[in-house]
Amino acid sequence: MKSEEGEKFKPRRGACFQPVNSLVGRLIFLVIVFWTISPLHAEEYHYTVSYMKIPVLNVSISTIQNQDVWTGSYSAEIKPAFSYIYEISNTYTIQAEPETWNPRKYVKKIHEGKHRDRQVFLYDTQAHTITLPSGEKTNFPESTHSLFSAMLWIQHHEWSSGESRTEIVEIDGQRWQIQLRVLGTEVVNPFGKKVQTKVVEAQLVQPIGGEKMTGRTDYLSANIATKDRTLRFWVDISTDTIYRIYVPMSPFSVWAHLKE
Repeated sequence: MKSEEGEKFKPRRGACFQPVNSLVGRLIFLVIVFWTISPLHAEEYHYTVSYMKIPVLNVSISTIQNQDVWTGSYSAEIKPAFSYIYEISNTYTIQAEPETWNPRKYVKKIHEGKHRDRQVFLYDTQAHTITLPSGEKTNFPESTHSLFSAMLWIQHHEWSSGESRTEIVEIDGQRWQIQLRVLGTEVVNPFGKKVQTKVVEAQLVQPIGGEKMTGRTDYLSANIATKDRTLRFWVDISTDTIYRIYVPMSPFSVWAHLKE
């Protein structure tokens, strides 16, 4: 059986997400993933996130690279027709090293319903620590990625056919084992032009340590850190651009697409 978009890869048994708390959580989850994997040298890009094939969220991205720091600034706005259900107006700023994608700083300004907050995470890859929003420090072992730097690494890694590997990813101070594998290649036709893509799957396996931050986090982080969460990326083989993401969920899956 093909997916809603007719793509040829079937979700593996046990690889689908466990149900999230609400549609809002699903949408924010996918938006953040798309933010972190925007094209490296883009000045501005736009994406649409859809549920049941209905566009519900607009995403805008701007990036800049100054010397040894890559900075991405991201914003998401729920479409006006859905704002009466739940208001979303989040902005995120991410700093990373462009050669290794090691994280340096992550600031999230949260505006979800009545919830307002600003949270800052500071990464010291020399001392192997993270400073959490509370001021607490926790371990950040060598070769560990943050959620966002992991997504950037997945995008720009030189994947070989059939490659599979395990990485460690930090989410709100807690470390997770993540399984990555190449499912194959597929030709997509986003804007009337055929593009050869590699299809990469990422699955959270289990928590393995760290100190989870205290207090309320954003909806994304609260819902993503769950065993067997799975995403699928279509990455342009030539440019590393992400054209679409598929998140298998029940009863309806979520898609995100790059806008022309």
